[in-house]
Amino acid sequence: MTVPSKIGKYDVIRVLGRGGMGTVYHCIDPDLQRFVAVKVLNQTGKKADALYPLRMRFLREAFTTAQLQHPAIPPVYDVGKDETGHVFYVMKPIEGIPLSDIIDSLKEDSEEARDKYDIFRLVQILSGVCQAIQYAHNKGFIHRDLKPSNIFVGNYGDVYVIDWGLTKVLKDYAGQDKFSKLKQLKEKFDIGPEIKIPAPDLTHTIAIDDVAKTKDYNSGDLSKTVIIEDSLPTREISADEMSRSKTLLLDDTVKTLLPRIEYNRKNTLTASGKILGTLSYMAPEQAVGANELGKETDIYALGVILYELLTFELPVSGDSLKEVVGQKLDGSILLPEVKSPGRNIPPELSAIAMQAMDPDPGKRFKSAKELNDALEFWFEGKSLFRPAVNNEIDRKDFIMIPKGSDAYWGIDENTIFAVSPGEDVGGDAADRYLIFKNEFIGDIYYSMSFITYPHEESRDTISEFAIMLNTSIPKPWKGFLDGYSIHFGAGGNTRAALCRHGVEIFSNEYLTIEPRKKYHLEVELTGQLIKVSLNRQIILFFKDSSPCTGTQLGFMHLGPGLMFSDIKVRTRGLPGKVSALDVPEALMAEGCYEAAGKSFMSIAQGHRNRFLGAWALYKAGMASYLLDHDFAKAAAFWKALRKGPFAPFEKLGEASIELENGHHLNAIKIINGIILGAKTASNLEPIADTVFEQAQQSLRNKPHSEEEWKVIDGWARLALRFGERFPNRQTMTPSILWRWMLLALIEYPNHLSDCIMFLRKVFGEGKGSFAEIVTTIEPLMIILRRSTRMSDHAFLVGKVMRLLLNYDDNLGNLETLVRFYLNSGHVKMAEKISKHIYELCEKHECEVPPFPITLLACKAWISNSPEAKHLIETMISRSSDWGVTDGKLLLGLDSYRNGKKEEAFKCWEEITNDKEAISFNRHLAAKGLLGRLSPDPVKAGVPNRSDHRLLYCLFVGYRHFLDWESSGSKESFDTAAQLFKTALKIMRPSYDIYSANDIFLRIPMQKMKIAPPPKAIEPLSKEEIDWIESLTKAALDSKPEEFHRTTSSIRISTSTRENQKLSTFSPPPPSEEKN
Repeated sequence: MTVPSKIGKYDVIRVLGRGGMGTVYHCIDPDLQRFVAVKVLNQTGKKADALYPLRMRFLREAFTTAQLQHPAIPPVYDVGKDETGHVFYVMKPIEGIPLSDIIDSLKEDSEEARDKYDIFRLVQILSGVCQAIQYAHNKGFIHRDLKPSNIFVGNYGDVYVIDWGLTKVLKDYAGQDKFSKLKQLKEKFDIGPEIKIPAPDLTHTIAIDDVAKTKDYNSGDLSKTVIIEDSLPTREISADEMSRSKTLLLDDTVKTLLPRIEYNRKNTLTASGKILGTLSYMAPEQAVGANELGKETDIYALGVILYELLTFELPVSGDSLKEVVGQKLDGSILLPEVKSPGRNIPPELSAIAMQAMDPDPGKRFKSAKELNDALEFWFEGKSLFRPAVNNEIDRKDFIMIPKGSDAYWGIDENTIFAVSPGEDVGGDAADRYLIFKNEFIGDIYYSMSFITYPHEESRDTISEFAIMLNTSIPKPWKGFLDGYSIHFGAGGNTRAALCRHGVEIFSNEYLTIEPRKKYHLEVELTGQLIKVSLNRQIILFFKDSSPCTGTQLGFMHLGPGLMFSDIKVRTRGLPGKVSALDVPEALMAEGCYEAAGKSFMSIAQGHRNRFLGAWALYKAGMASYLLDHDFAKAAAFWKALRKGPFAPFEKLGEASIELENGHHLNAIKIINGIILGAKTASNLEPIADTVFEQAQQSLRNKPHSEEEWKVIDGWARLALRFGERFPNRQTMTPSILWRWMLLALIEYPNHLSDCIMFLRKVFGEGKGSFAEIVTTIEPLMIILRRSTRMSDHAFLVGKVMRLLLNYDDNLGNLETLVRFYLNSGHVKMAEKISKHIYELCEKHECEVPPFPITLLACKAWISNSPEAKHLIETMISRSSDWGVTDGKLLLGLDSYRNGKKEEAFKCWEEITNDKEAISFNRHLAAKGLLGRLSPDPVKAGVPNRSDHRLLYCLFVGYRHFLDWESSGSKESFDTAAQLFKTALKIMRPSYDIYSANDIFLRIPMQKMKIAPPPKAIEPLSKEEIDWIESLTKAALDSKPEEFHRTTSSIRISTSTRENQKLSTFSPPPPSEEKN
């Protein structure tokens, strides 16, 4: 065949390759003086009726490739028609070889190929293909003909996906008219004048199968197969072949496996005469001629390619089309390691290939990115989560502890019930646990569905319950399990909390579990990260730098009325790549101290003057001591650490030996010396791990002697010191601080004053008369005693801790007292302090915090006070955040009560579209006030946050209350009564003003004569009242520079909530001053 000297403007150098569809020439672009590849459509010997679809496919390939601008897709520079009428397009020349040639070389056991293309390089190549395919999918295209011969590996590590001639637009992108220019190109290059056929629908597949639908074309012999690709031709299955497999296509099993395929005999057998693709790499739905194909089609082909890279064999083979397609539909594919047992195939890669080739598209990877992520996980020595328990579980799968716990649990058909035994079953009066017998190694994914049922005595009260993670059963039994516990329904069903060894380390203050509603819970532990999701929303997220090391999972019984179902546990197992320290650590855990010590020393010698080497030296010394309990030998290992940045590790070694011998006070003294002598926090992280571990453990125990109190007190103080230095530990600090103060208050009150003085010394002392008064020991002790009744109220406890830590902010401290006294039931005192805050803001001409002004305005409006209108206007004009939108809601209610309904509706209408209101879900309350949403907050779609649902019930209830007052309507009375009762049920101690006290409900309910009996309130002492008076006077007399300033101690009280902002989804939790 003669080689032309020019193709269009391009000078031809040589032929790069020939195929059934076209010839590729190596050329020079005369304008840009660069090498290019020019592909020319081969029209020789083709009949007129065959040219049209070939030209359209050729043009489509050029057009699609030009749109996909990705490093792994060769760019198209130009498209044209030469002097002889041949269509061509110009692209980047690829220097390399097809992946199919590489596989052939490896199959032939070529030494050069083995050296160049090990399993890591092959998977790396496939990873590049996955990235290109994901890009194409995001642009709305599927390839439909992925195979090794269409993947080129460049000479410089680059990877290319070629032959986009069978590209199809995904259904979701069909309306975007991606090929609007293709019709113009067809006309420009005079495509298809030889035969008269309708132009195909350019938003769907432009190929032979489209043309086959036309009457003129179908009049030909459909049993003939036209070869339209190069030496490894694209497989076209003729109608005759289809007819031989028609029973398979209509089989019921096929319908079950592929529910999305429409099985219509006429359409299947005749509508599209041919199926395009390469049979060995086709997905089952593609092989049987499904009308709609999705991304899963390409993912299946990627799975076949991975299978071939692992085994050098195709996953299916057979003597007939029916046999091959049948294997695909049935999933009758041998595991790669079974297919090629001598290849030493990694099981993780085998599992990835098998999942990608699942006959059910819904069970494959959801995207090429997800498949690529799995490959990258393998590169990192990790793997995908795999099932670790049977689908059906029963009693034999669990251990129930302590003795007598079996009466508290019911297990039936993969369902677990937390029940009440109904009688005294004996055993210890302790928590009851249901723990899996199996041990779970590595990262864990733990999921289940659950439903809670209310107690008999109250229709909406549910039991708290907890999930146990990374725990181990101690021998002998000590009454509780260490590890992580995730609590739901805590604080009267108002919050969720994550605990470590029984000490709360993180919480979500906005979560309410609705009785009788089914929830889906997912818990994922990956390395140091713990992520808890409820109904696909993240509710808890925490990073623990020193994760718990237990290997068991289970449940903690805290009350009856709970059902777990669909319980699944998946693990990644031990990683393929591990830290250098993991092996000696494992040896040490098994008591192989001599071998562990040698391994640690090897690491220390190989990593001198680095953290890894210094830590290994510390561990080598500990292994030596555990082997023969010779302190001098152990100390000899640490002598090399004495001078330099890792000197603290020597002292840590000494402290660890003291702990090993049970001498806690000596260990505390040594570590206290470390932190006092350290100028920076550098290299102190491992020591902080030890401190927090010991603090959490000790705070679980009630001290029985002064000596035991000193141990608890010592570890707690060290934890607070480290918490001040390490921001990543500050989420744990408030919980430790509170438990420590609570123990001092209840068990050792004579030490409380000393504890407070320690906090001032560590976190600084305030200046000025206000600071001196706010930190007076006696009133603080009174507040602490009252705080013991609010121990479940994490936010308020944090606020009280600000007073203890002398948070130097006059306004903030006063507001803390407003919240505190409102929660304790002392409404008048809370109002009094709120008025002082208002005066203070007037004096300094600044914004009024939302909490106190809302308290004053709401109380005035509910009491129908003359000053209500002014206070509401102050909320709108002088407050911020939610205070402004709540002021507008209240202003509308005020207008509504005064008969100005049009003004009220206008006010609420503005809120429905206000961005600030929407961010706090106040727009839903406005719509409820307008009557556009159901009075029921659940039916109205108010998010499952107790504070937002409470506000909705209050404000919508107020409107119906006003309707009842003005008209006496029974319907209005019933609606208001129901809303107020619902509000009472979801009310709980809170930072939120509306749930801090029932005063906003009690006044209207008293008028309706449905108010519950008042709660008993401990009266305030004269000393406490005098303290408040002097405190507010000092605040009013304070200088502007003392009015509102912060110190480093704010981190202690706010860190939990700041982190919680990052870990909760829509709607996001508000800031400290938001409602």
